[in-house]
Amino acid sequence: MKNRHLIGSWSIACFSVILMVSLSLAASADEPPIPTGFTSDFRVLMSTGVVDNAEQPDPPFLNCFSALCDGDYFHKVVMGRSDAEIADLEQLAKTFYLERFGIDVDDPANAGRLHFQRYTLDPRMNYRNYIAAGKQVPAEGWHLYDGGWVVVVIDPNGYTLRGEWAGYHTRVNTLIYFGNYHIMETDASGEVVNEVDFFYRAGGPMNFDTGFDASFNCELSLDGQDFPTGVHGVGQGITSTVPVSSTAIRITVRTVLTFGPSSPTPGLGPEGISGPIPLIGGGFYGSDD
Repeated sequence: MKNRHLIGSWSIACFSVILMVSLSLAASADEPPIPTGFTSDFRVLMSTGVVDNAEQPDPPFLNCFSALCDGDYFHKVVMGRSDAEIADLEQLAKTFYLERFGIDVDDPANAGRLHFQRYTLDPRMNYRNYIAAGKQVPAEGWHLYDGGWVVVVIDPNGYTLRGEWAGYHTRVNTLIYFGNYHIMETDASGEVVNEVDFFYRAGGPMNFDTGFDASFNCELSLDGQDFPTGVHGVGQGITSTVPVSSTAIRITVRTVLTFGPSSPTPGLGPEGISGPIPLIGGGFYGSDD
């Protein structure tokens, strides 16, 4: 809401205040409510874009293949990390992969079986934040950067995990992520007015069980990549990959980020939502009327 200059007499001043309040109420009425049982950090992210491996996006996105690009721009420019900070976070990622999935990315035995890299997602995916509780998001959404470190199973026979996932056998092209979203919130004129980070680490592997579709879930932190105050929420979604030519794929992603206290995992939400359920033909389920 733009500030209005108070000019003239007291009556004009009072009129200005009334007008400001009225417009504020109207604007707030258009803002999405916070879903019951969650916090104001609730977000919905979506992507639908075509990535052609025969071509490259414009700089600064470099060395892109199947939606994964070189991660230097993301880490050094978007996130403003120094080489030392990147090295520390990379070691944090390696430790995470070892403890949760039993994957030692530096083990020579994994050469040719696993691929580990810094990454950012290809901008041609058009990944955006479309819903943010309590905020007005433009119809075209807010652009977001998604980057970090990823393990890709490249062994045609798959890979058997250890650690917390001991005995689970993944398929080729399985992905395991560790990184963060960096959302660029803009005003009506398109100017960036706020930048928001959500940090994630894989709750499990992203397995393309049907060949084209994969569900995923991850733990979320509001504070940092090292989850200094624990897990605050959960990110869940699905991605679909459909070939559109011999070199191009259409990638569709639907992701929901939820936060708040719940058990067994923060952000899962309440076990029950109160409120009437309308029945076809009239009346409500659970009502005495």
